[in-house]
Amino acid sequence: MSPNRSNRIDWRSAAKRLPRLTYANVVATLALFIALGGAAYATNSLPGLSVGSRQLKPKAVRTGKIANRAITRVKIRRGAIRYAHLNPKLVGKLSGKPGPAGPRGPRGSAGIAGPAGPAGATGLVGATGPAGIDGLPGATGPAGPPGITGPIGPTGATGIGGETGPTGATGIAGSTGATGATGVTGPAGFGELELVTKTVSVTNLAPGNSLSIWVYCPTGKTVVSGGFAGGPGTFQTYQSYPTSSDLSGEPLDTWWMSFYNASNANLNGNPKVYALCQG
Repeated sequence: MSPNRSNRIDWRSAAKRLPRLTYANVVATLALFIALGGAAYATNSLPGLSVGSRQLKPKAVRTGKIANRAITRVKIRRGAIRYAHLNPKLVGKLSGKPGPAGPRGPRGSAGIAGPAGPAGATGLVGATGPAGIDGLPGATGPAGPPGITGPIGPTGATGIGGETGPTGATGIAGSTGATGATGVTGPAGFGELELVTKTVSVTNLAPGNSLSIWVYCPTGKTVVSGGFAGGPGTFQTYQSYPTSSDLSGEPLDTWWMSFYNASNANLNGNPKVYALCQG
């Protein structure tokens, strides 16, 4: 384990103070130990290089057996003394002041996103809000093409004829005048007018919905004019014109009336359509 910043030491300064451990240093230390211990053999009686690390027992050479300044820096092998071998008090004396903090390193890349968590429980359904107010009715769309004319209904019964008035008194005959020149023949006069009506019962006509009514003239007569009378409620007319019961468009014998519910509620009523016929 390497020391932290506060325990770092100046190895150059320590190297100057601590001796270097070499083979020669070991031999010198061993010789000193033998001299101090009163060994029987003289150092010069040992063969050269006969005493090594294998011949020395653990803790055989202690501090008291080593002479002062016997182990110098040049006698210690590089890397022989490590941080764990030093006395803590010596480390405290050799430690320098902490250096300034280095620059901040670049930010690391973002890690891989973790798996998605389980889905939460479904919340309660909220209460239904109140219904909004009805919107304004939209604009009336364009009129569709005329539908196919339905069959002509039966002719109504002929009305009762009026009573004949009394004959007036015969006047005095005048003298016969001269015969005048024959005048120009005038245009044919109009035929008899007849009013035809049709009433339709309407039930629950929804707002904005429309309804069409056709009134047919009797056979041989043409339509001259037409009209409409609404029943109870509000019916608004948007089409009213003469047309033909024949697909060819001739003769104009029908009056077509279209209306719709312009209110905001269903309508009930009995609208009545008129056709003035002549023939």
